[in-house]
Amino acid sequence: MIGMHWAYAGLEANTCALDPATSEIGSRISTAYTARDAMQIVDALDDDGMLRYWGTSYGTILGATVAAMFPERMDKVVLDGVVNPHEWYYGLNSEWAMDADPSLDAIFQTCLNSGDSCPFSGGNHTVESLRDEFFSVMEEARLRPILAGSYVIDRTRIVTAVRPQLNDPTTWPLLTVWLNDLFTRNETGITLGYSQLSGGETDGTGEDAGGGGDDSATGIQCADAGFRTDDLEVFQPGIDEITNASRTTGIFLIKSQMKCAQWKIKPKERYEGGFNNIKTKNPILVFTHSLDGSTSHLSAENVTASFDGSVLLKSNGYGHGWRAQPSVCTAKAMQKYFDQGELPDPDTVCDVDVTPFKNVTDVMVSWNQLLPQIGFESE
Repeated sequence: MIGMHWAYAGLEANTCALDPATSEIGSRISTAYTARDAMQIVDALDDDGMLRYWGTSYGTILGATVAAMFPERMDKVVLDGVVNPHEWYYGLNSEWAMDADPSLDAIFQTCLNSGDSCPFSGGNHTVESLRDEFFSVMEEARLRPILAGSYVIDRTRIVTAVRPQLNDPTTWPLLTVWLNDLFTRNETGITLGYSQLSGGETDGTGEDAGGGGDDSATGIQCADAGFRTDDLEVFQPGIDEITNASRTTGIFLIKSQMKCAQWKIKPKERYEGGFNNIKTKNPILVFTHSLDGSTSHLSAENVTASFDGSVLLKSNGYGHGWRAQPSVCTAKAMQKYFDQGELPDPDTVCDVDVTPFKNVTDVMVSWNQLLPQIGFESE
């Protein structure tokens, strides 16, 4: 199946390169281009010429790049839910997946700790036994997909259902119900839960599900990526690296990196300046949760080390981006940085104010309830 994924990735890369319009657009969407656009916006404002920026996820790549290209023009910059720019430009982004398996463990542990509200509470389950069951079902679905209503649940579909939920603890109760249905082969529950977790996706084609749609993110990532090969054997160490990073979501990342390895569109500009010991005019604030299923806390630590004087603020929580698990401590630290230019002390770890399975069902409702504690009125 890896060979088939490689072939389809190469086909997509070739198709984009052969289309004149796509090829022209694709040559102009690198992050370096966007960084220059950001500074042109600053110039157009005709103020102090300084950039104030808050970027999450890919936005941290843009933020790190613009800070590296224009360090003397950085005012307040927050990098939140951090991608490692060293890997983005020169590696295979395996750090993206490094918190995925621990995040899955955290879901099981938080569920078991919640008592009767956890669908696994009735048995002698442990985190280890649930993890083993999950990977056993993943392997079975790879070899013998599970038929449930209008869905063929193969390994890719399981990843499609699970991966986004690692980012958002408010969805963990729904995810654990679906996993329990999957483990017990409850066909009705599998069908309903998958529809909810996948955003109503109805394609029944299984292993190739999830293709199509907006390819702009692929074009940007692949324009920036430095690693290129048309030889699957040369790429094989990358497969091993990503698989070792995560058994849960590794296959998703492998597919995206296969496209970039075979990408044919050459960007008109690609940032090649590196990210070592960059000194910005004002220090950068970096944020991560203890576990981030999409971009690991290790990436946040590496980025902090790349910019002189920057500080890493951590939350004792889960999810992708600071809003994923509300914390008054985190919000106040962000306010203080933007209002007064004051960074939190190094090694600061903020507690969170809501807990999955207990007092949070909607993250925006939870934030709204906390607004008075950070100086705003609730809506």
